[in-house]
Amino acid sequence: MPQIITIAGLSACGKTTLARDLSAAMNAPILTMDAYYRDISEFNLDAVQVASLNWDDLAMFHFGEFAEHVQELAHGKKIEAPSYDFSLSARRPITFPIQADPIAIIEGQFALAIPEVSRVSTINIFVEVPLEEGLERRIQRDVRERGRDQYGVETQWNHHVIPAYQKWIEPSRANADLVLSGKNNRQDNVQAVISHLAGLKSPSAYLES
Repeated sequence: MPQIITIAGLSACGKTTLARDLSAAMNAPILTMDAYYRDISEFNLDAVQVASLNWDDLAMFHFGEFAEHVQELAHGKKIEAPSYDFSLSARRPITFPIQADPIAIIEGQFALAIPEVSRVSTINIFVEVPLEEGLERRIQRDVRERGRDQYGVETQWNHHVIPAYQKWIEPSRANADLVLSGKNNRQDNVQAVISHLAGLKSPSAYLES
């Protein structure tokens, strides 16, 4: 059976970095939950209403479609993964084929909050960093990669990200098989995952370097 590695945690905690490092080490594809955001056109709102949308709520995702794709991967099927344009808040008209052959990596802040995903995963990983560092990382990422300004990122963090973290993400930590610090040495985190998959204990996995 295919192996599904699912990674969740606070926004900008290092999920994507870990996913990419594991992908390189295992030659495995990545399915990101961010590709399943809903299109802004679905809401039929004016500019003021659009500005108030909470993009950090689970309801902003096509999470049913996401869970279905993860389940298909877990059963050895090939999927066509969507691609999302954050500058337009819309899906791109292209998809990418993904198959767990024999491993696929799933990453998204809400991934462990969706039972249909966590239940079919071989290993569930929760990555965490202090909230202050998460904000700093989020500012750097959104300004550089998503065309945002710092004030907007900070406002969204305080009013949307943190409430969503407290409601959905932090409680999902209980579903993790392995908890890693996003401040760890990257290779140490990769090795902790590999060791866990091999059935070995890694008592120092959470220790920061």
